[in-house]
Amino acid sequence: MCDPFDMTVLMELVLSEGFRTNPNDPGTEKLAIWPITDAWLQDKYKPLPPLNPADEEDGVTMATTGTRKAPNAMNFLLQFEVLGKAGEAEWNDAGKVARAFNVGKLESEAIVALQSKIHHDIVDELKSATRTRGMRSFVTHDLLSKGIFNTSFTSQVAGLEQWSAYLTNGQNNELASLFLERLKGDWDRLPVGVKKAFTWKDASVIHAACGGYLGIRESFQKNVPAADFTAAEPEIKSQFSLAVLDNEILAFLEGSVPPIQLKNVRFVRTWVVVRDTY
Repeated sequence: MCDPFDMTVLMELVLSEGFRTNPNDPGTEKLAIWPITDAWLQDKYKPLPPLNPADEEDGVTMATTGTRKAPNAMNFLLQFEVLGKAGEAEWNDAGKVARAFNVGKLESEAIVALQSKIHHDIVDELKSATRTRGMRSFVTHDLLSKGIFNTSFTSQVAGLEQWSAYLTNGQNNELASLFLERLKGDWDRLPVGVKKAFTWKDASVIHAACGGYLGIRESFQKNVPAADFTAAEPEIKSQFSLAVLDNEILAFLEGSVPPIQLKNVRFVRTWVVVRDTY
């Protein structure tokens, strides 16, 4: 009792990928068994009595334990990959995706971003990250739909427009990859009870801090003696990964214009004597 289109997709999934049951794999939902609804029955549904009368008060049934979460962008991404293997055209139009799968605007735009606007290496990193952390509790459809991982995305933080060259995801994926590493690290350090998905506001600020860090790091490496850079870089990197330097980096970007003047970066001055020419 399944919609013909859904049945076709399910058959293609099984034929091309095999029958998957592990809910930890991207695109695989937890299996659940539910009683048939009264609409499909000649008589009203009647639950069977428990097999063990002693369990009547607190017995566990399929209906009480079965849970099914709504599909997310990662689930649909796997389906598109399978459809591609089956000879279907790529789905890269948000409106078409929304109509075909009956999903909302954010979900369809997130799917299109994963399918055609985010570099495949970053998509693979996102798959791995969400596999262990969960899609909805880590990276939301809102972030994906607004393109924060897209190639050529620029941090949309007011006051930093002059630094757009440093705050734009490049073809080498350096910024997008560092940004995702920061999200993972920040999320993993939170206690279990307070972990939550990143909002657009928080994520865009972290993205800008990542771009500023890479620009400062590049200038630092080019303009100070190699021995000084080698000695200082591990600790600076460690502090950045712990979000210690974010406010300082953002303050530097807001209070200056390109090119980067290392003498105005306090955490660089902490480690080396910066000449006025830097």
